[in-house]
Amino acid sequence: MTTYGMGIEHPDAGSGDRWFGRRIAAFFGRAAVAWRYRNAVRRTERQLDGFSDQMLADIGLTRGGIPAAVAGRINEHEIPYWSR
Repeated sequence: MTTYGMGIEHPDAGSGDRWFGRRIAAFFGRAAVAWRYRNAVRRTERQLDGFSDQMLADIGLTRGGIPAAVAGRINEHEIPYWSR
């Protein structure tokens, strides 16, 4: 705590504690967002894994391509021309 004479507190006193608290809150906020995203990815992968091979072929995927498709790493040139 920074004080001037006669017990007058500096306006920024204690801002270090507030800064630290905001950093901790931001960290846990980002961790929660990452956790929710990862759970959504797992849920989508499980759903696609439950599809038959024919259903996957109908949407232009193979079992090996499920993780890439869920992550959004499928490029236009990787999709068969009859699926476009």
